[in-house]
Amino acid sequence: MGALVVHGLYSVKDKYFEDFKKPYWVDNKNEKRPYYFLFQDKDGIFWMIPMSSQVENYKNKIQREEAKRGKGNCIYYHLGIVASIERVFLIGDMFPVDESYVKAPYTIGPYHYISKNKKLNAEIHTKAMKYLRLIEQGVMKSRNDILGIKRVLVNRKNNAQHLV
Repeated sequence: MGALVVHGLYSVKDKYFEDFKKPYWVDNKNEKRPYYFLFQDKDGIFWMIPMSSQVENYKNKIQREEAKRGKGNCIYYHLGIVASIERVFLIGDMFPVDESYVKAPYTIGPYHYISKNKKLNAEIHTKAMKYLRLIEQGVMKSRNDILGIKRVLVNRKNNAQHLV
């Protein structure tokens, strides 16, 4: 499939969810939906953030979270425009991947959709990194042990590099 592009949208292979069986994954719908927004952390690990079209449902969740923590302080969800349609980025459901688990890019016509909205990309990255930091510090827990999965992927990457 070619190199992964940060801020691109992708589908994920069902094999990921078979290899990393966890109770709270977003339904992958036979590798068709949702699409995932890709970003990369400081360690060079790729992360997928699922997106949802259920905007009204998540607006209520965002309001409840902001009522507790203050306006703009909901790190679990983020609203943004993708391909001219409002979507919700489910930051609280993000997970690490490597290239082997990415099925295909999301395309419009023949072109891979990559978010060019610098403000949106920065907001999502900032929230995702804050969420990840809180998990690393033990302040929050991930429902799907994303740090454990990251360790597995880093070990695989390091072992593959030693074989070269």
